[in-house]
Amino acid sequence: TLRLQGISVPDPQQPFAREARERTADLVAGKIVRVAAPGQKIQNSLIGDIILEDGSYLSHHLVEGGLAWQISGDPEMRRLENRARTARRGIWGYGGP
Repeated sequence: TLRLQGISVPDPQQPFAREARERTADLVAGKIVRVAAPGQKIQNSLIGDIILEDGSYLSHHLVEGGLAWQISGDPEMRRLENRARTARRGIWGYGGP
């Protein structure tokens, strides 16, 4: 199991969990991706990033789409989350996590 570094996605029973899974599948299914995982683990899950064919990060797409929230404090992730909040996308249109 891989946990995406720096983000948290809705738990299965929370709003937008299904949409986050579907968006993830749309972006990675049948495509060549790279996994960048430095070896850290939390609860037996490897922590890392999925880099898509175009060089973008899966986590960035999810945060910008309002399907995850950033927990890293990274300036780029905060910027993407703020864009999703302002546009009231996904979890931010629902009222937030």
